Amino acid sequence: MSKQQENKKVIVDEIVEVLKKAKSFILFEYTTLTGKQITELRKQLYVHNSEMHVYKNTLLKRALAIANITVDDKELMNANAIILMNDENIDGFKDLANTLKKRKEDMPEASDILIKLGYYEAKIIDGNTVKTIASLPSRNDLYSMIASALQSPLTQFAYAIKQIADTKNSAAADTAEQPAA
Repeated sequence: MSKQQENKKVIVDEIVEVLKKAKSFILFEYTTLTGKQITELRKQLYVHNSEMHVYKNTLLKRALAIANITVDDKELMNANAIILMNDENIDGFKDLANTLKKRKEDMPEASDILIKLGYYEAKIIDGNTVKTIASLPSRNDLYSMIASALQSPLTQFAYAIKQIADTKNSAAADTAEQPAA
């Protein structure tokens, strides 16, 4: 085996390990993002335990096949980047969506970035499903919503009890202040 083939095998093995470690990923064309936008995206991803890589398509294709993830060959054309999320959160999906939204606001004339596919809950999903998932609230946001929904009736109940107690205290104070006839 030549030195070049050995190097490629090592890279493919590294990609396979990264793919196996990841809970989900997104494959998208990145070429129309500016360097500044890519840097910002990488920073956001790092905060959410995610990372972005750019691999040669042939090496990524081999690694996906070894990891038993079937992807159509046409999806692995052009310059692609992959965002790998290492936990159950969908924050990586949201980070990419926020970057694309901000890009559209900053440069309305720019062409849309193509989200080719995603891998979520051990299934390949299309780009539109990736966008749908990105629009969902995060796990922490959902926890906050549930806590708020549970807290609201309790707060109203406590307020009603306080009003009843205040009314009784007020009535008792009124009867105590009245002189005996």
